[in-house]
Amino acid sequence: MRMLLGLLDKAARELSQSGDPEDALCRVARHALPALGTWCILDVIDEDGKMRRPAIVHAEVDRDRVADRLLRDWPPQPGEPFGAGRAIEAPRPKIIARVPDSMLRRASRSAEVERQLRELGMGSLLFLPLVSSDLLLGSMTFVSPNPDAYTPQDLLLGEDLARIAALALDNARLRRSAADSMRIAEAARAENRELNRRLVEVNEQLLVSAVREHEEATTAKHREEETQTLLRMEEELRHSQRRAPVESAGGTTTTAPRELRADVDAVAGPAPGTADEPRAVDRGDEAEATDSDSEEEASPSILVVDDEDPIRALLTRILEGSGFRVLTARGSREALEIFEAGGVPVDLVVTDVIMPDMSGAELARQLRTRNPELRTLFISGHHETILDPDESREGTEFLAKPFTTDDLVRAVQELLR
Repeated sequence: MRMLLGLLDKAARELSQSGDPEDALCRVARHALPALGTWCILDVIDEDGKMRRPAIVHAEVDRDRVADRLLRDWPPQPGEPFGAGRAIEAPRPKIIARVPDSMLRRASRSAEVERQLRELGMGSLLFLPLVSSDLLLGSMTFVSPNPDAYTPQDLLLGEDLARIAALALDNARLRRSAADSMRIAEAARAENRELNRRLVEVNEQLLVSAVREHEEATTAKHREEETQTLLRMEEELRHSQRRAPVESAGGTTTTAPRELRADVDAVAGPAPGTADEPRAVDRGDEAEATDSDSEEEASPSILVVDDEDPIRALLTRILEGSGFRVLTARGSREALEIFEAGGVPVDLVVTDVIMPDMSGAELARQLRTRNPELRTLFISGHHETILDPDESREGTEFLAKPFTTDDLVRAVQELLR
């Protein structure tokens, strides 16, 4: 009895500590030999119902070669009188005291296998199904070459051994199932991470595309506004040039069409002092010329900064036509260079807000560090989103596009007062 209890304890330790329950089951079967027979047939039924025969173990090591050959030639089949085939049909422990020839022939299924079974010896059997939680997991069939080799006490010991083995197999399957579930869950999490990464990339691409489309639309709108402003200002400039000041005989100044001014010049003849008719200039004329020169020298100087050539040219024409001295720059960097050169003192900067090299607001800040009294007129179609609140200071105005020629001249005159 002590030996049997030691066998059960050893079997329990083997099965609980092993990472491979089928390998542990083979070692347990070897430990049970020769107490429960000469050799043992181990069958396993997988989760899908498929029967496998992982091992046939023998108490005598020199007979393992025969057992291995039998394992290769003799897989489990449904309807067998022992092993997994019998466990499926009748999952109850049983002692087969004598194995008749008919049972041996039915189990072997071939002459070669029958020869191998007779060589190993098959006189009596102890059939033990492996059942845990009403789940059939396989079977252990201990074999003795002698008839009537097993007793009821052997059956009780076998049942305890089968119970321990079935519990170990069941726990191993549960652990394997849990590990598979964890792998599946981790794979699902990895897939979700990849999907989220791709979703983020798609969202970023959509966002970039939306921002680009918005910027392109804003730029197109900005250019359209500038074009409309340019056309309106050119039309106003052409309209104003159709009429020119004419001095009447009484000394008063009126406005006449340009064609009428040409007629008046034709009637009056060449201007005094021209090559066609030399004419002496009296002291009154000299004084008048001196006053005119003084007024030109006293005209305020305006620096026009815009990266669009047509707009810069039109602003220059309008401001020069209004009597101002005008310097021009294609961008903020060029404006800084002109200002640093110091050739002509600048009284007012008329600048676009959006430029590629530097914004008009930043240009104005840098210029004011050199001349705090400098006045600035910003022109743009994006007042609300471009200028900081700090730009709304004394000596600074904003002219929103589109604007007219009169609007431009009036804003300049207001700043120069």
